Amino acid sequence: MGSSQHGEEEIINKYLGNVKNGKYLDIGAGEAIEFSNTYDLYQKRWNGVLVEPYWRYTKDITDKRSNDKLCLKVITNRVGEMEMWDTAAIETVIGVDYKANPMRSDNILRVPYFVPCYTMNEFLEEYPEVKEPDFLSLDIETGEEALLSCTDFTVFKPKLMCIEYDVRGVDYRSKWEKFILPFYEPKELLGCNAFYLRKA
Repeated sequence: MGSSQHGEEEIINKYLGNVKNGKYLDIGAGEAIEFSNTYDLYQKRWNGVLVEPYWRYTKDITDKRSNDKLCLKVITNRVGEMEMWDTAAIETVIGVDYKANPMRSDNILRVPYFVPCYTMNEFLEEYPEVKEPDFLSLDIETGEEALLSCTDFTVFKPKLMCIEYDVRGVDYRSKWEKFILPFYEPKELLGCNAFYLRKA
């Protein structure tokens, strides 16, 4: 049974249903099961790397996704540190909103923290097993442009990519789609996600 937000596993299965024991990379993984684009694959004996720097999710991931690796860094366009507010980096739309109004709706004050960040090149040196994953899920709250702008798709070769393109009703594809279209064909839109298939 799938656990994705909009039934994304149906599209994933449409294009990758014949792949056995596949590999995935889930950047901005979030929770281990709920709304996960990769948990259905995990149940089918796939495995991969979950990139999730938000500390509240880490124990849930390590407890429930023991066959996956967990990366606690941010992948972006530079090496260093990034300020985080809950699940969003300060350089994203949601992170900026949090900084302007750090009080949550339940009157609990959000506390910022810092996590290490690096580029896709450094990430792939650390996790070479996902240089050519069968599936990539990318959901980093408008941080996609920074990541995709410095990704070498002659080295990094996912077969199918699911990228969040709609954040709060704004379509962000014009910011980053130019980086992937030489290598990928747009296929389907579902909910807030766009699917791209690697060109032959």
